[in-house]
Formats: sequence, structure tokens, C-alpha cells
Amino acid sequence: MLRRPDTIAPSRPLITNAYRSDSLHAIVLEWINSSSKDVVKYALHSINTKDSSRKEVAVWDTASGRERYVDTALILGNTYYYELIVYDDAGNHAKEIMAISGLKQVNAAP
Repeated sequence: MLRRPDTIAPSRPLITNAYRSDSLHAIVLEWINSSSKDVVKYALHSINTKDSSRKEVAVWDTASGRERYVDTALILGNTYYYELIVYDDAGNHAKEIMAISGLKQVNAAP
């Protein structure tokens, strides 16, 4: 059977919560996964606005059902953008972007 090429991007994930956790020294992201049935992979990137560096912080398949990430690899005081990308089985993708400020300087206990 001949299949029509899939050129439609999957529905994008929706970041529902992004916050700085000073107690964890981290940024916490929570989202709702794409509702598209042909999604096969997710990738999460962080972009440090201070030097425009971009790094892939996590990749996972749909079987994990992951909807939360805690980023502890941060530079204090910086602002980060997070890009959550979803890929379907034809290679089409959609993304959601969120900005969040970095952690405050935390003093060590005496």
C-alpha cells in the first residue's frame, strides 16, 4: 500500500510550569506532552543567554512518559531559555520555548 508523505508537524508540547528552585539549586520544568499519535522522540535544550551557548540536556522516547525535568547544571545568576522539541516518525518537529531566570547566589551556612 502506498502511503502519502507526512508533512504535518506534530502538535507542540506545552510547558505548564517553569520555576527556579533555590532549595534544589535548579530550574524545574513541567509540561504536557504532544497529543499527536505519531510522536517518537523528545529533546530538551537549554540556551544560556549570557554567552548564547546551546546544549542538549535530555533526549527520550515516548515510552518514558516524561513530563518533568530538573536542570542542576546552571551558572548562578544567568538567564536560560529552554526549547522542548517533539519529533514524529516522519522527522517533522514542533517546539515550545520558555525563558526563566537563573539562580540567585546562595551563601553557604556557617
